[in-house]
Amino acid sequence: MDKNQDFNELLRRIIPLPKMVSIKEIKRFSIYEIGVSHQLSYSPPLQSACNLLHKFAKSKDANPKFSIRLALVESEQPVITDFPEDDQAYAIEPGENSLLLIGNTHAGLLYAALSLSQIVGNPIEDEVDIPILQIMDFPDISERGQWGGNSASDIG
Repeated sequence: MDKNQDFNELLRRIIPLPKMVSIKEIKRFSIYEIGVSHQLSYSPPLQSACNLLHKFAKSKDANPKFSIRLALVESEQPVITDFPEDDQAYAIEPGENSLLLIGNTHAGLLYAALSLSQIVGNPIEDEVDIPILQIMDFPDISERGQWGGNSASDIG
């Protein structure tokens, strides 16, 4: 399998597919070499985002070999231009041995963590493949989920 096929296989894991995504390379790490950090106040969406990431990022080291950092847009202005004004918008930016997850709100960070966890998948024997990628995404519609009716009224 060539590199493009590998990248396409990874992209099939993300639902829904982001508006813009590119993968530079894939690096393999022990889950104990990957750390998660942020300087944000607690919220349930932020806690859920961290829980998703901690499935494959278990380093307790202050300076892990690879880091995933969560931040809000206002603290990372130079990184993103023309960022959508939507509370669910997010971006993932590659750095030096790191990925930066950026959202307008904690909900955006949750969607960033969800997309990253989908593409990484589950660890195999305490190792994961981390794609060094760039993503920007925001919803086409503000409401998610099922609309109108239910299955009982739809059958008839």
